[in-house]
Amino acid sequence: MRTTRLPILLAILILTTATTAQQAPSADVALKAAMHRELVEGNLPAAIAEYKTIIARFPDNRPVAAKALIQLGMCYEKLGRSEARDAYSRLLRDYGDQTQQAKQARSRLTQLAGAAGKSPLDSNGHTFRKIDIAEASYSHQARVSPDSEKLLYIGVQAKEPRFSLRIADLASGKSHTLVEGIGADAATLIFEWSPDGKSVVYKIGRGELRVVGSDGGKTDVLWVNPEKEPYVYPLDWSEQNHAILIGIVDVSKNTVRLAMLPEKGGEPRTILSGDSDELNHTAQFSPDGRFIVGTKRIEKNIDVYVWAVDGGGEIRVTDHSADDTNPFWSPDGKYIVFVSNRAKTVDLWAVPMAGSRPSGDPARIQADIGENKIPSDFTRGGQLVFQVIGSSGRPSDLFVLPVDPKTGEARGSFGPFAKYPMQASFPRWSPDGSRLAYTSRKGNIQLPNAYVSSGGAGDELEIPARSYWMGNVEWSRDGKSLLFSGWNNDDSRPGIFRISLGDLTIEPVHPLGERTGPNWKGAYVNIRWLPLAGRYMVGKVLGETGEELYLMDPADYRMERVGDTFGTSGWGIPSPDGRYLIGMLPAQKSFALVSLPDGASRVLCPYSPEGWPAFAWSPDGTKLVWGEQRLLKMYSVVDGTIRTLVEAGQDQKMSEGLVGTPHTAWSPDGTKIAYLLGNAAPDAKARAELWVVEATGGSPRKIADAPPSHPLMSDVTWHPSGNTILVQARAPKGNEGEYEHWVMENFLPKPASAAGAKAK
Repeated sequence: MRTTRLPILLAILILTTATTAQQAPSADVALKAAMHRELVEGNLPAAIAEYKTIIARFPDNRPVAAKALIQLGMCYEKLGRSEARDAYSRLLRDYGDQTQQAKQARSRLTQLAGAAGKSPLDSNGHTFRKIDIAEASYSHQARVSPDSEKLLYIGVQAKEPRFSLRIADLASGKSHTLVEGIGADAATLIFEWSPDGKSVVYKIGRGELRVVGSDGGKTDVLWVNPEKEPYVYPLDWSEQNHAILIGIVDVSKNTVRLAMLPEKGGEPRTILSGDSDELNHTAQFSPDGRFIVGTKRIEKNIDVYVWAVDGGGEIRVTDHSADDTNPFWSPDGKYIVFVSNRAKTVDLWAVPMAGSRPSGDPARIQADIGENKIPSDFTRGGQLVFQVIGSSGRPSDLFVLPVDPKTGEARGSFGPFAKYPMQASFPRWSPDGSRLAYTSRKGNIQLPNAYVSSGGAGDELEIPARSYWMGNVEWSRDGKSLLFSGWNNDDSRPGIFRISLGDLTIEPVHPLGERTGPNWKGAYVNIRWLPLAGRYMVGKVLGETGEELYLMDPADYRMERVGDTFGTSGWGIPSPDGRYLIGMLPAQKSFALVSLPDGASRVLCPYSPEGWPAFAWSPDGTKLVWGEQRLLKMYSVVDGTIRTLVEAGQDQKMSEGLVGTPHTAWSPDGTKIAYLLGNAAPDAKARAELWVVEATGGSPRKIADAPPSHPLMSDVTWHPSGNTILVQARAPKGNEGEYEHWVMENFLPKPASAAGAKAK
């Protein structure tokens, strides 16, 4: 874990990082310079250092990074060093889609292995390649067909129906719609191929399973769960016993069942059931259909288990204090492959199997696959399919701009504040303004961790989430701890929790509530400090369209309910004095100003599916501004009037914000408003601009363009000192979504060599 150093003066940091960014060479220029150092000057140690810097600085420039890895390996070869294999193996693992470099890396590994008397497989000569179907980058689930020729995924579009099942031919890239109008909750399993690839089972709503031919045509209802609350997921399809493995999760009862459903319909037969805090709701059949493999959590660590489908008992496959997750049976039944952090990195492991029992110790077959990759399928052709998050585009980052607190004019250019906080991080300044707290997954597949940073690369404190879901963080008034609204995943009980920044312990600050239900029912969300009220406000979700609001004392954390139930979403934006709330009214498809505590409301603007308007309260709580298409509007609490403060050009629009964006985009003295303008057309070359306008009106002024590396900005925040403006910025995704799907092949150890790779 990284530790915190003494805070550095923010202004010095900003100027230093901005200057460094301006002087830094581009990826291509840096690569040419490093190759000159290697090939012309012959200075191999210096070239190695430069290639390493290029790989670290430009990981998303895939052609340059792959070329740098090839050259790095060649430098090591010339020096006779074994690190050459590591460079080539990393290229195949992380940049297998770069065809020319990957071919060269495999060739070099084969020659190195031959010289050492080893097989290329023993030198990690596996292949790791991206499935190049652009549409699938919006799909959180993808399945390769049993014949490895097609890809089944979720099609996403802006208009209704939003989600569909689509099939793409992997050779030609051509795709077609199989089923229109499915539900596609982002964290659930939706579909599975039949063993012969001729049918697909998929879910509709919470509890209905249907089957459709893979060439289209009529759909048949396979089973409808008579219980309304549980969620039903298709998990696997067995050829041997003609059954579909399903998971049935009842959130309200905190239970999970794994069951077999006849492929021709009928009632499912339960294989095992348990508490969802212990038994994971995903599992897969063994190749012979006699067993299933899954995971259980015992005393906060996760291990791999096997169960007989006839109820014949439980076999523990791994027994380790680390987490062993995502197990899959190899197609020949000789191994169970799983992911583990037992070696302090996220690695791919395999345990040899004799039927349902381990026949040897687990062996690490691929080191450091990365926290942003999880195996999602193991095809009968031997391909392990991975879902990858955050590697296709440059992650969003936080940037700071030095400004004159009196005029609002820029005193430099944007410089990075902290590394890869990612979107929806809800940053909050500490009471003294010296540090920033936020939550982030850092591009990995995990619960969001909390971070505290003063802006320097080595000044960041990482606070692991452990088993807690952190909705967002707020500071205690003494700056010695953080508060967050969320819940403990071990028992699903929601509450308000405190993190001590001294020893990083997490504890609830008042009695925990009952278990969370569907749609976050019962969860506390969106904790905010209200400076004029002198208390925190937090919402409690009652369902899709209702919430309760509470004020919390900063000294003893005693909570007091505000008025009655409000018919808004659970992510409302309260005024600094706690008298008003901005919330979404789903029935009216609009955003409204809600008076607290009586609940009287006034509609401010219509709902947009593109995102929430970037609402911002003035520091004194008397005015409210928001962006609406090309307009920046202002509402006066004093007289109830709405007026247009800024009208942007025809080719521009106001940027939308996130529902948990921090306090305000007003200057601390309330005289100015900072806002963002972007290109109205969705264009990969779009670039956002930061503007400032006087709160009394007048001509707005553009004070800065977005950073060149991250041209799209959101969530503008003014520092309490008035000296800097913070934004979150990202690179455009173009036609790519946030998901990638990769396949790994030729990675399983040979039985004779597996023993040599045993963990010590």
